[in-house]
Amino acid sequence: MKRSNPRGESVNRLNPRGNGDNENFVNTQATVVTYLECQKNVAESAGGHAVDGCQEFIGSGGEEGAPSTLICGACGCNRSFHRRLVTVLSE
Repeated sequence: MKRSNPRGESVNRLNPRGNGDNENFVNTQATVVTYLECQKNVAESAGGHAVDGCQEFIGSGGEEGAPSTLICGACGCNRSFHRRLVTVLSE
């Protein structure tokens, strides 16, 4: 798929190097996403700030992609409340 960038140049999104050889393009980067401590403010209704102390998201098991896998088994909140750490691994 080709698109134009702001300078009007054609950019191939499948092969950003632009050499036209998509079959030989190898992405050598992998990303690992880890969900760490819970940042949900449990004292918000009282006007304060306190977190529950959950240190890491623990999936509650189940089938991959099911809504129940987004609930933390330790604190019971949604995964979106946990701090997300993205690590990029490269060769």
